[in-house]
Amino acid sequence: MIGCGQKQRGQTGRSPNTTFMEELQILMGKNDIRFDAKQQHFRCFAHILNLGIQDTLKLMNLQDMTYDNKNAEDEEIEDDMNDKQSCITKLREMFKKIRSSEQWQIKLRSCCGTTNVKYVSPNIDVSTRWNSTYNMVKTGLHLKNPLNTLCENNVILFYLKLSQDEWLLLEKFYKYFKVFKTVSTLLRGDKYATLLMVIVGFNMLLDSIEKQIFELDRKIDKNEIDVCLLTAFQAGRDKMLKHYSKTNWI
Repeated sequence: MIGCGQKQRGQTGRSPNTTFMEELQILMGKNDIRFDAKQQHFRCFAHILNLGIQDTLKLMNLQDMTYDNKNAEDEEIEDDMNDKQSCITKLREMFKKIRSSEQWQIKLRSCCGTTNVKYVSPNIDVSTRWNSTYNMVKTGLHLKNPLNTLCENNVILFYLKLSQDEWLLLEKFYKYFKVFKTVSTLLRGDKYATLLMVIVGFNMLLDSIEKQIFELDRKIDKNEIDVCLLTAFQAGRDKMLKHYSKTNWI
């Protein structure tokens, strides 16, 4: 069975989903039907996927632990922003500034014309929807040269300019999560996402993660970014396997 969201919890501390599965086990047992509430409880695939990706982002130093989109429109960017902010946070804050000012949008269009890049309107992500972060990064990579030009020539945006290593991390993020985007889009597009589809999709993601981990692990001359990515990919895999196991589906 495929469970739904688990945010709301009762006085027992258990999610409604868990309580339902335990009651279902009792009811089915009364009808001589064997059902294991723990082993046959399949968590929400989209929710677990998001948890795994968020853990990966944090260890890749891409996503700040404290990011909360509820206050995204109200918070002002501090002038003394320090190095602890991630490249995704900097990109997000840059887009917020540009979107809030028609003047900045005109300047970005001008920079796009100067660098021969098609203008695309900056989009801000939502913390609980990793796909939106993926789309924001995609836009950022497309506007890389215009954004660099804009930040270099404006004191207000200069401190948000991404370094070469930060752009490289965003490129790694985009490449790595492309298969996640493909699988989640396919599952979301089907009218009825069956358990078989979820199993196949999940195994595809695990295979992709394992391939990335294997390639990084065997690399002899690992740099700081490689080590960061290796740790992040392992964390994302472990988070997903905590809720889903291939062995339970055989």
